[in-house]
Amino acid sequence: MRVLLGSILIISCTVLAVSVQPIFAEAAPVYDADRMPQSQSSGDGNYDERIQRLEQQIHNQSGGGDNSAHIDSLQDQIQALREQVDQVTHQLRVLQSQQQAQAANVEKRLASRVDDAPAPTKSVSSSTVKADKADGASDTATLATNPVSNHAARGALVVAKNKKSADADDRPDMTEEQQLYQSAYNFIKEKKYDDAATSLQEMLKKYPSGQFASNAHYWLGELYGMQSKNDLALQEFSAVITSFPKSPRVPDAQLKIGLVYSAQGKLKEAEQLYKKVIHNYPKTASAKTAAVELEKVKATQQQ
Repeated sequence: MRVLLGSILIISCTVLAVSVQPIFAEAAPVYDADRMPQSQSSGDGNYDERIQRLEQQIHNQSGGGDNSAHIDSLQDQIQALREQVDQVTHQLRVLQSQQQAQAANVEKRLASRVDDAPAPTKSVSSSTVKADKADGASDTATLATNPVSNHAARGALVVAKNKKSADADDRPDMTEEQQLYQSAYNFIKEKKYDDAATSLQEMLKKYPSGQFASNAHYWLGELYGMQSKNDLALQEFSAVITSFPKSPRVPDAQLKIGLVYSAQGKLKEAEQLYKKVIHNYPKTASAKTAAVELEKVKATQQQ
């Protein structure tokens, strides 16, 4: 009996030590990090202490008399604790898997949007530059910039055949605001997110109402969200809505606020945001995503 109980105790303590510790060490910074149950992280020591107390009781009782009934009771308690440890371990592993999946999803989404992000180009008004007759060229080169798109204020330079259309005389230098934004854009492409955030913050400090301000706030929200800085993410997404109500970034910003609320367990607030996006911006990608997230919220509320 002593050997059996000793083995149970060793196995229980080993499960607790091996299962719990690595999960916290490898926690990924994602939107739902705030949802890690505090009762689990704070209760690990209680399990360990309870097992140690039971072990001591068995040791004390084994010294004399017929204590088989009491020892059986302690054994049942140890088994119950083992089951609780297994449950906690399973829950932590599920949370870890969810965090890793969401972190990968955020990385993928951010990387995919880099291609759509506003890579500022030098300002060029639409014009037609005739080819140099001395070179015998008869074609013309057209330079044009596209207006701000729904994803970002990006410019496209279209050059038809003549390399001389790229001369500096035809393209004024980028403004300081564009340079700062370009710097942030490059940092995001290189996954240097802290440097990107710094560039965006510097740009917004100097140009709070500039050409790229709404996009800068939005990208800061995305970056903060990746780092689980949910309060800062909410602040930046809210800035897009309140300071730039006509920005094409507003639907996405409202959606992201809803996602942060969902991650924080504020399901009623999230539900309101999702419904608002669906109502105000129907048939948009943001509305489609909001509809999916709304169903998830409803399913969670019914549990």
